[in-house]
Amino acid sequence: MKKIAIVRFDVSFGGIEHQIINLVSQLYHDYLFVLITKESSDFAKEFEKYGKVYFIGTTHLFDARKKMIKIIKDENIDIIQSHMLREHYICCLCKYSIKNIYHIFRVHTYIDCSFISNLKKRLYHILSHILSNNVDLYLPINKINYDELIKRSKIKKEKIRIVHDGVKSINEAISNSDYFNYYDLVMVANLIYGKGHDIAIKALAELVKKNKKYNITFIGNKTVDNGDSEYSLNSLEKLAQELGVLNNVKFLGYVKDISPVLKDKSIVILPSYSEGTPNCLLEAMSAKKIVVASSVGGIPEFIQNEINGFLHKNKDYDELANIILKIKKMSKSKLKSLENSGYNIWLSEYCLEKVDEQFRKIYDRIV
Repeated sequence: MKKIAIVRFDVSFGGIEHQIINLVSQLYHDYLFVLITKESSDFAKEFEKYGKVYFIGTTHLFDARKKMIKIIKDENIDIIQSHMLREHYICCLCKYSIKNIYHIFRVHTYIDCSFISNLKKRLYHILSHILSNNVDLYLPINKINYDELIKRSKIKKEKIRIVHDGVKSINEAISNSDYFNYYDLVMVANLIYGKGHDIAIKALAELVKKNKKYNITFIGNKTVDNGDSEYSLNSLEKLAQELGVLNNVKFLGYVKDISPVLKDKSIVILPSYSEGTPNCLLEAMSAKKIVVASSVGGIPEFIQNEINGFLHKNKDYDELANIILKIKKMSKSKLKSLENSGYNIWLSEYCLEKVDEQFRKIYDRIV
């Protein structure tokens, strides 16, 4: 059996970590998986159900490389699979010493979507191009990452293949075709800068001016250490209090199974500043929920405005509020059409079974 080392240093258990667990939980009977991460976490504990876990320090780049090389050799790893830029660079450095290892870079988000200066972005693109000989296959999750790899990092097209993220269906568990909840909105995202919780709260304040029934339930880790004091739980609660909507928001923190929370809800929002392909929107579509999101990153690739969901301009909380009010005025037949269209997009391109099959073919082809 082929041995695959998944390299993922972040431990927040966000969308990327869920994608990794989705993958290994479906394929661990056919491949031996190893996780290389930086510390014990809920993510690492979940991974242990399907394979070995190794912890290495990541503060010093070349020390991390040395430890990774030892793990790769000791475990006779055939494939290393990196998921973000720093991990990808360390895997590239490992390949200088282990030539026969096959390196897959799973590109969830790439350089231009990060919140850094244009100069730093250019430098990272140059470095990525220099190291590209040490990547055998790039697997971007959407076209925007595909185009950036080619145009900005000058990666050869023949080394790139788009493979979408995939999520399990939660439709059977929570779909309720006879009921539509206009007022109880849901947002699923860890409390980190750029996810748009502040935009959601500002939009809520506009909605409450029209009808005090509107509220938002926030699902997502409240303890993420992002170094940004202005984006902590306390600061968001303070913003809600200042806008007079503190009683209209609820922060649940991390929720392992979101189905019970979504059961009686009909609208899922995600006003992010930057995104790849958000799992929460795909899950919502699989459950025939109406999705409303900012038109950023890879989101417009699977959400067509007023066909299978709604898009608003980045950081435009007024437009977000107006869309929610517009939904209230729509006919049940139009809402049903939106729900079904979203579900069909998920089923045809983003269901977990299709993505797993693509990875299986990729792994089997590697000698």
